Amino acid sequence: MTDYSMSRNTEYEYRYNPSIIKSVAHSVETDLEDARKLLQAQIAGLRNAPLTIRRRGVPLPAIHHLPEELLCFIFRYLMSEDEPSGKDELGWINATHVCRYWRMVALSNPTLWWCLDFNLGRQWATAVLARSQALPLEINLTVLSGEEYEYADYLVRKCLKRAISLFMVVPQALPGRLDDMLIGPAPLLESFELSYDVENVNPLPILPDSTPYMLPATFLDHANCPRLESIALSRCTIPLGPPLDLTDLALHNLIADNILPIFQLLLQLQCLSALIVQFHRSVDLHGEVEKWDEIHLSLKPITMPHIAKFDLKGRNPECSMVIGNLIAPRLSEFFMECTITTGCLEEFAEVNDTLEDFIGRSGVTAKDQAGISASVSGADVNPGDDRTCKLEVFSWSTPEHACASSSKVSNGLSVEFSWPDESVPPLLRLAGDVCHAARLGDVHTLDLDLVENLFDADVLEEMISLVQRLESLRFLSVDGLADNHEDDVLVLLSGQDYLRSYEDDRMEGYHYEVLRSAVPKAYEPSDTPTTPIPISPSNDETNDPTSSPLPENDPNSA
Repeated sequence: MTDYSMSRNTEYEYRYNPSIIKSVAHSVETDLEDARKLLQAQIAGLRNAPLTIRRRGVPLPAIHHLPEELLCFIFRYLMSEDEPSGKDELGWINATHVCRYWRMVALSNPTLWWCLDFNLGRQWATAVLARSQALPLEINLTVLSGEEYEYADYLVRKCLKRAISLFMVVPQALPGRLDDMLIGPAPLLESFELSYDVENVNPLPILPDSTPYMLPATFLDHANCPRLESIALSRCTIPLGPPLDLTDLALHNLIADNILPIFQLLLQLQCLSALIVQFHRSVDLHGEVEKWDEIHLSLKPITMPHIAKFDLKGRNPECSMVIGNLIAPRLSEFFMECTITTGCLEEFAEVNDTLEDFIGRSGVTAKDQAGISASVSGADVNPGDDRTCKLEVFSWSTPEHACASSSKVSNGLSVEFSWPDESVPPLLRLAGDVCHAARLGDVHTLDLDLVENLFDADVLEEMISLVQRLESLRFLSVDGLADNHEDDVLVLLSGQDYLRSYEDDRMEGYHYEVLRSAVPKAYEPSDTPTTPIPISPSNDETNDPTSSPLPENDPNSA
């Protein structure tokens, strides 16, 4: 390259001689072009020779040499957010394909391979079994055929000593063979679940002469499973014997014949803190009056001193039989779904009275807020039903210092009633009865969710019974109004002296402040008893209060 430096003696000559200036400019342009070509060649070399870069010590991107502890933290987070679901849906496993280093870290860390899911295939299960080394396992098995059962039997036998959780779904033809699988000690096992179908979503019909599978007594023995705390069963039973130290018990797909054994079982589970009881919906309840009378006479109330959470799902008289004979003084969360199979108000009143007695004996208290939702929609509550009517009354508590529009905490109380096809009772009037039975008198905020085409202005006239039942109610929100009824409903609500409208941009619907001083007093019924009338089929006049199946002087109408 040319040396462009100059002395002071020649500075004058360069500055005033045009030929010299032109020559120097040409040399500069030539040298700049040479430098540009050299730089482009170096860039191309860097792109085409990554191995050469590594040999010369050029640093790689930081993502390729993260600390192993940080990488494992990333993998664990992804595991909780994106679980594998099959060969084409690898979930968090895709992150191990970022580079060879990431995969090496994942494969060498056994704490990432604690979930042995047989549903992802035999090859996956075998790989996880090897990568987890000797660490405790959560085992998930869905067995659909005899051939799969042979390999599942091998896995359970091999890993039972390492299992902390065992979830099994088997066909109805296989439980008799489980005795051979559930042998040997399980010193780490804390949770066990056995079901006939995946998550009990579509339970198979129960044959009249079918016998539920009984777990081996040796498997449940404290010496065999000293840490077992939680059991969930579907169409299975636990043998009666010495007391068990279970804290959580879930029983699914039960029938009437199971009620007496359940109460006998609860007597040996005095440490229980959470109980789920769900009855099978395909069993015919009608024509078995003598059986229910026998069950009623045989049952004796029992006290469960430590139960804090109770979940009950069934029909009547299943629900009445259970809550009518259970005492839970420390109960803090209660969820019930009950189907009124006959569509008769007398049957609803029977369950609601039993509910009131049960709540009175328990420790459930009203939370800060309550909600009522109702709908008429297609649902498979009972075989053959085209539509069902649902009414849900629930309460919840909000986080401390949070406003009413914040996300509610799913705890407290939830009671849902369903009616069969063509039955639409006076829902708001019955909602007041449920609120009274559930002792929601201290609730100060009520959300009323009205589904389109179910409520109109005439039906909302029954809202006064709700306001009277909820003696501490201060705020009311109404949502879900049908477009063709919205104007009439708003006119009705604005005409009530005990309601004052206000705006709340944080929440949907229409909002009212309840002026307690202007609320009319509840009607005091006479002592003359009334006879409940069966609910008539739903039609265009169903929501007319003049055609309501409740008599005018019914005490529940107040």
